[in-house]
Amino acid sequence: MARFAKIGLNNKVIGVHVVNNSDCLNADGVEDETIGQQFLEKLHSWPASMWIQTSYNTYQGTHLLGGTPFRG
Repeated sequence: MARFAKIGLNNKVIGVHVVNNSDCLNADGVEDETIGQQFLEKLHSWPASMWIQTSYNTYQGTHLLGGTPFRG
């Protein structure tokens, strides 16, 4: 499952939404943040640029399970 933060004024997170991985795949079958953003824009009518993919397992640049951090 992919997670996307809904960003409001001053870059404040106002919600986190879970999206099926299959709704984030590009034509080559690779997960793509842009595809997930477009999916959420259609679903919630909130601009795609205001959705940022995030990771449940990454905290302060460190992956909590020892994997590669999503963003750092």
